[in-house]
Parts: sequence; structure tokens; C-alpha cells
Amino acid sequence: MTLVAVVDVETTGLNPFRHDRVIELAVVVVDERGEGVRELSTLINPERDVGPVSIHGVSASDLTRAPRFVEVMAPLIECLEGSAALAGHNVSFDRAFLSAEFSRAGVTLPEAPELCTMRLAGGGRLIDCCQRYGVPYQGSQHVALDDARATARLLSALMHRPNTLPAELEGWRPVPWPSISRAVAGRLMNRQQAESVRLAPPGYLQRLMDRAAAFPDDLGSAAGVLEYDDLLSRAIMDRHIDEGEGEALIGMAHRWNLGRSQIAEIHRHRLRRLVRAALQDGPVTASGRRDLSRVAHLVGLDDASVAAIEAEESLRNASTIPSRSEPAAGAGVQHEYVGRTVCFTGESACSIGGELISRELAKRRASEAGVTVIDNVTKKLNYLVVSDPLSQSGKAKKARAYGIPLVHESVFWTALGVRVD
Repeated sequence: MTLVAVVDVETTGLNPFRHDRVIELAVVVVDERGEGVRELSTLINPERDVGPVSIHGVSASDLTRAPRFVEVMAPLIECLEGSAALAGHNVSFDRAFLSAEFSRAGVTLPEAPELCTMRLAGGGRLIDCCQRYGVPYQGSQHVALDDARATARLLSALMHRPNTLPAELEGWRPVPWPSISRAVAGRLMNRQQAESVRLAPPGYLQRLMDRAAAFPDDLGSAAGVLEYDDLLSRAIMDRHIDEGEGEALIGMAHRWNLGRSQIAEIHRHRLRRLVRAALQDGPVTASGRRDLSRVAHLVGLDDASVAAIEAEESLRNASTIPSRSEPAAGAGVQHEYVGRTVCFTGESACSIGGELISRELAKRRASEAGVTVIDNVTKKLNYLVVSDPLSQSGKAKKARAYGIPLVHESVFWTALGVRVD
């Protein structure tokens, strides 16, 4: 039986020979009839910026607990074992990235016959070739396992057409794949598992509430409530609460003897203030709703809580007659970033008027609002603006090392009075 390994990779960019890396890998092994034999699918932490999230849909937050490539090499080789060829849609692209990743680990990927469904099908995108040959495309484009499965189905359809595949296919022998020790093998993690990890309650919350249980809700002072709320506001500026920030919040609550109900009320009040800000210029945008959902998650609330608060605040706004002297939203806005230096990193997930915020647009709008934008992270930088608080870009790593605050882009643009979609 001749086995063919259909591979697909999602990457940070297009050049495997410079600095681009694999962030997702899928393999579907099929026999000479096109029947599936086994599969492998995992996200991979590239230890750098993840690249075009708008294309592959994988964020840095999805990859925080994903294995590195060196940790998936052993299970990958086990999946490839017995295969006589590599197949893919533009398989040379996938092969080049795999070869580069193995090379970084000091391993040479052996030569293997290649079957390119893009060439065999006459060219075009995978989804178009599938449609051309009556092959169902199930799932989402640029999800490695969905693409690999679709490619395998397309290859199966091509296998049943005369004079399409090499005549010598049945005579191909298994490739001598390298032997990889399982000593450094990590746990594979697919997108669904990564999402579960990302959506799990923040680790600090349970510890916070456990300690707060020791204090009656009438013991904490008003000053303690204000100080805890101020610290919380600073902690969520990048829309992430790390270990150190979590411990600081726990310590603050303990210092002021804040009870569970008091803390829950502070968290809810913080979310309510953000909802009010989001409603200031009209209905909450898609970007605004994603941001509110992120904050709700950080403070132990859910999307239903966001919806309830939004409904309450919308009703409150509808019953309030605005003052004619009240300035238009965003007009003459004074914000903490005026005269400060900021730097941007990563691809923006926000848009203005339907236009994705490019780096050039971000610089221009920020400069117009009185912000000094610089291109590099130095010790004198005031803020680094990120689209993902767990970004592993070089700029983000340097900013953390220097103790420079990270600011989520939604927070930044809201402060500047810029309404983002």
C-alpha cells in the first residue's frame, strides 16, 4: 500500500528562509485510493509576531501554550512514517517551510516525491479547484486541518482520473524519514483546545475571590475601593492581566480588606464605565463589542453581562436629553497620550470607516491627535500599542524587558476619540 502525506501549513509570512515561521501544521495521510489513514493537527508557537491575523485567524493569545516546532517534530515524523510522497496545494510552499523548521532544529528533511494538487488540477486556489472537480470544501479557508482535508479529497478525486498522477506512483517506496527523540515532544494543541485555554477564567480570579472570602463586605473602606479600581484600570490597559498584575490586585484587595461582593461590584462598575464610553458616539461597534467581551472575561463576567449592561445604559441614554453645549464626541479630546511617545507593533484588528488601520494610517491619526509616534522601542518610549497583549514581536519583548506599558489598540483609539469599527 502506497501512502501519501498531505500537508498544509499556516505561517507568519511568505519567506521561510528569512524570519517567517510555521504557526499551524496539519497532515492527512491517505492511501493510493485516497482513503484517510491518520491525521495530525496542531498550532505551533513561533516565538515571534504571528503575522497577518486577518488571513490565518491565529492570534498570539492562541499560541501562548502551543508547542514549539521542535516539540512537534517527533509526533510529526511518526505521522509521516511509511509515506512515500508529500502532497499539498502548492506543496513546494509547505515543503519549504517544513524544511526550514527542521533545519533550525539541526535536522535535514529528506527528499521526497511531491504531488501538487494545484498543478495537477490546472491551477487556482484550493477552494476553486475543489469546486471545479466537484469536491466539497468543508470548514474554513486558512485553517490547516480543513485545508489539508480538502486537499486530500481533491487528491482523491484526481487519483480517479486517467493520466493525472504519475504512473510510477504505485512503485514509490516509503521515504526514510529521520529518527526524532520523543524526549522533547510537547502536547499538540489544535484551535479548539487553544480557544478553551484562552477562554478559561484568568488564574488570578479564583485566588482573589478565595482570599476575599475572609473579609465581610462591610469591612473594606471607600479609599480601598478607589485604589483597587485604579489599579484594575491600569492592569487591563493592555486587555490582559499577567501573573504580576494579578498578584498586585490580590495584594491590594487584601490590604484594604475588600470582600467578594465589593470586588465583584468594582469589576462590574469598571465594565459599566467602558460600556458607557463605547455608547458615547452611538451604537457599540463590532470592535467595541469585542473589546468589552475581553474586559468582561478579565473581571469574571460574561457576554450576557455585557449585553445586560449595554441594554441598561442604552435605555438610560435614550431617556437623557443631551445638553446643547455638550461638545461632540472626539472634539477637542484631551487624553493622556498627548505629547507622549508611542510605537505600534503587529497587524491591527481594528478599522476606521471600513478601512483596516494600516501602520501608515495609525501613525497619521495618532500624530493628528498630538501623539508622537516613533518606529522603534527604546527605554524612553512611553507606550507600545498592541493588537494582542501576548504579542511575541521583537518590539513587545523589548518593551516588556524595559518595563514599558503595553496599551491595547482599542483603548488607545478610544482615548484619542477615534471611533473604530
